[in-house]
Amino acid sequence: MATEVDWTQAGIEPRASLVGKAKEAAVEIAKRAAAADRPCLTIEQTWLAMSARASMSNDVVVDQVFVAEADAPLDNRPLPHLPWIPDGRSVLRVPSRARVWMAALILGVAQAALDESIGFAKTRTMSLGGGQRGSMPGNQFAIADAAMLVEAGRAFLYQEARAITAKAVNGATFEPMDASRMEMAGLVARQNAQQAVDRLFAIHGAHGLFETGNFERLYRDVRMGTLHAVSAPEAVREQVGKTLLGIDQAAQPRWG
Repeated sequence: MATEVDWTQAGIEPRASLVGKAKEAAVEIAKRAAAADRPCLTIEQTWLAMSARASMSNDVVVDQVFVAEADAPLDNRPLPHLPWIPDGRSVLRVPSRARVWMAALILGVAQAALDESIGFAKTRTMSLGGGQRGSMPGNQFAIADAAMLVEAGRAFLYQEARAITAKAVNGATFEPMDASRMEMAGLVARQNAQQAVDRLFAIHGAHGLFETGNFERLYRDVRMGTLHAVSAPEAVREQVGKTLLGIDQAAQPRWG
């Protein structure tokens, strides 16, 4: 049980400055669970599937452990367009929903798949006919489509990231549309990345599923861009749509 308590503390430590009292409360809950006579703290492996292991975020379940109301963690998140730390350094003053890490990561996966596919098309021959794969117009189109998808996603993401950064550096006040545009750019980047890799699969054919090659891993990994609950495509569309229509984000009906 001690190992699990350490894991729990390690998991919340990076956010100590962001969630304040919730960190101490979570540690206290873990300690009480470890001290109990019964197995009341378990860890559920929620991401044990495909490439999801690389972004693992398991659930800690505490059962039948008394916690005083004053010690209970509170979910006190800022509005999507407001920063976690208003008085922090400029990099920390961006809107709480201005998340670029997943989009940038997934675009990198798609770029790697594109580079891999270009090399594959230049050096491998067709299974039937023997011609170079890159000489086939269909494969040329696939390379072109994938490149355009990646570049379009990257350009939009850079544009909005620079706009958000400029406002943070200058101490400007963020509006709801700032966060929505950032989330919009992130979703476009993540969806474009997956479409690009799916398009490139045609060049590899069955070879794209061989675990001995790099493309199979990239083909799996790129799907993580649209699977995380906090940045699910439907949730982003709801945020963007409500912002454009002037509807409160908490208004019902809601996605999820």
